[in-house]
Amino acid sequence: MIKCPNCGGETKYNPKEKKVTCDYCNSKFEPKELRTIINLSKEVKKLDATSYTCSQCGATLLVFDDTAITFCNYCGSNALVNEKMKVNNPDYIIPFKITKEEAIKAYRRKIGRSLLVPRSFKLDTTVEKFRGIYMPYCIYDMGYEGDVSSRGSVKYLHLFGYDYYHDYKVSAQIKANYDGFSYDLASKFYDKYSMALPFQYKDVEEFNLNYMSGYYADSKDIDIDTYDTQITKIARNDARNELSKKRSLKFASHGCVVPTVPVSIENRKIGMFPVYFLAMVNKDKDIVHYAVVNGQTGKVAMDMPIDYKKYILLSLLLAVPAYFLISTGPLVQPKTVTFIGMLFSVMSLFLSNSQLDAIKRDREHLDDKGYQIASDDRKVKMKFTERYIKHNWKQTISFLISFLAAVSGTIEDTVYYGAAILSLLFVLWAFHDLVIEHNELSSSKLPQLEKRGGDENA
Repeated sequence: MIKCPNCGGETKYNPKEKKVTCDYCNSKFEPKELRTIINLSKEVKKLDATSYTCSQCGATLLVFDDTAITFCNYCGSNALVNEKMKVNNPDYIIPFKITKEEAIKAYRRKIGRSLLVPRSFKLDTTVEKFRGIYMPYCIYDMGYEGDVSSRGSVKYLHLFGYDYYHDYKVSAQIKANYDGFSYDLASKFYDKYSMALPFQYKDVEEFNLNYMSGYYADSKDIDIDTYDTQITKIARNDARNELSKKRSLKFASHGCVVPTVPVSIENRKIGMFPVYFLAMVNKDKDIVHYAVVNGQTGKVAMDMPIDYKKYILLSLLLAVPAYFLISTGPLVQPKTVTFIGMLFSVMSLFLSNSQLDAIKRDREHLDDKGYQIASDDRKVKMKFTERYIKHNWKQTISFLISFLAAVSGTIEDTVYYGAAILSLLFVLWAFHDLVIEHNELSSSKLPQLEKRGGDENA
């Protein structure tokens, strides 16, 4: 514990006041001034911590005071094993800028805009489980200083069957610096959440343990060079795009290709970035929904499933004005109704396949390089062929019913209207599947299931 130098009581960093406060004597300290009291300096390479490791999913959270962790933040299990350990001293930290109460308000504002979110997401007992956690990040310093050039030719004359060209070489003196690019180094903090919460590097401070007083920290389980290729590609593409905007160089007008700027990594540092984290576990369905709030900016990223009862109710309410609009509007020709049925069938088919593709990428973590590397021995390879067939047959039948009625050449209106009604019933059935797919996409498998290898038959 970082003890109060006045009374020895428990201290906690207060983001609102930007001070370390004591709950017992109400003393307040500047974090950088309190640093000398606890004798922490750059020369300290290892920090004392208590690690809480979940025996169900393997997640490890750290605390640097006497705070006890009662449940795993990722899978909800209370099967935690704690032990004392030494951890590397990070280089930088972005202190929490918003309080837990402000994070909850930001979360409530976001779910308040969703009419169909389950009621359980709004309960006080749910939102009170938000935790302030420092996530480990790799911070990159990148740059390049030197020349880049490109050669090209421009045809200026065609005479007697011959083409004449001017040859050019366009050169530029480049000085490019990219400081503050960052990627998280915790495999269980999925990239789809971390990438949705960009941090502002301007607020970075030299690491000071006092900022972590009263908060948890996630453990680093990904090598610091994991994202080197990815981050280098981003920086080089950005530098090349900036170079192409320089009108004074005019690469294209001289027949030159814009050269690649060989930006390279100059330094990597470890930083701890603030996140409020909430896991809403549904153990009956073996799934978990996550909500994360950027502890610096207050930006929210979260899973928002659809409450099926609310979806049905809203659909019925919208059906009433839709009925009156159709019945009082221009008369729709019978054959046109079948084309409307085909349109809805195709739309439903497209949406379903798009969601299934997204589910496949999410469940196999195809866009999460950190997870893939840290979890190579438990990758989940899912069989989706059967699911595509299972979820597409309704739209296919719906389309065929409308199509056959449209090309039948009959003059009986009842055929067209009957086909349209039957076709739309299949579409409504397909929309039921869309809701299920959406809810699956806005959830994650409980981590302990992934640890055991996942559901191979999903």
